[in-house]
Amino acid sequence: MKALPGPAYGLIAFLLVGGGTVVAWAVALGDDIPAFATVLDFKVTLATAVLLLAATQLVTAAVFYGWVRPPWPSADAATFVHRWSGRGLLVAAALVTVYCVKDIGPQAEPVRVALHSMAGSAVFLVVAAKLLILRGVPRLSGLVPVLGATAAALFVALWLTSALFTLRARAQGYTTTETGAAVAIVSDPQTIGRFAPLLVRVRVGQAVQWVNQDSAPHNVVWDGGGFDSGVLVTGAGFRWPARQPGTVTYRCTLHPQMAVATVVVEDK
Repeated sequence: MKALPGPAYGLIAFLLVGGGTVVAWAVALGDDIPAFATVLDFKVTLATAVLLLAATQLVTAAVFYGWVRPPWPSADAATFVHRWSGRGLLVAAALVTVYCVKDIGPQAEPVRVALHSMAGSAVFLVVAAKLLILRGVPRLSGLVPVLGATAAALFVALWLTSALFTLRARAQGYTTTETGAAVAIVSDPQTIGRFAPLLVRVRVGQAVQWVNQDSAPHNVVWDGGGFDSGVLVTGAGFRWPARQPGTVTYRCTLHPQMAVATVVVEDK
């Protein structure tokens, strides 16, 4: 068996030590993050930074591969920016991942969340493969641009299925999911005062998706016993399909002072 070259061992050590440092920092800091009201704010900001860094990676790669020839930056400058933006991207992405796993954990529903989980699992495998080829398997260097583009596409998918969803939900109070369902926000950030909106209207066959955007945990419980979301930590969601017409009242039993909210299910 051929041994890995020294640079490959160094890369593996860097990934392990760097990853361990990020995890330790996140665990030690917990959910009290300076300059951010909630963990969700922190994650959305970092995810957006990751998206911008991924775009920087694509542009600088195109420059030093000679696919585009702008007057600036030069190939050397593009290489420098590419390397450091990549390092920053890895640190930011690792922090987002740690908080996702620690505070929310893997989920398979709804489709948006399942796609987000799969993209998050795949992107680090792609990045690791790219770095190992660069450092230790030069004969496969032709795969590097393909892997880089794949990683960038996965980072875009991660942002679209998480940060964008959260930003839209906050801006609108409610929006539509992949099935055209209404979305209710469990609580306004930094409050435990109300569901927003208090009244949601859907049709039979649609679904309601609740997302907790408060710093405190919440749940969604139907007064008639039809559903109970369990505890929803910051950023977690719960989906309920509306199968027959009627009116559903629900509440957060963790915070009885919150107003009761209503879903009206209309016939098709």
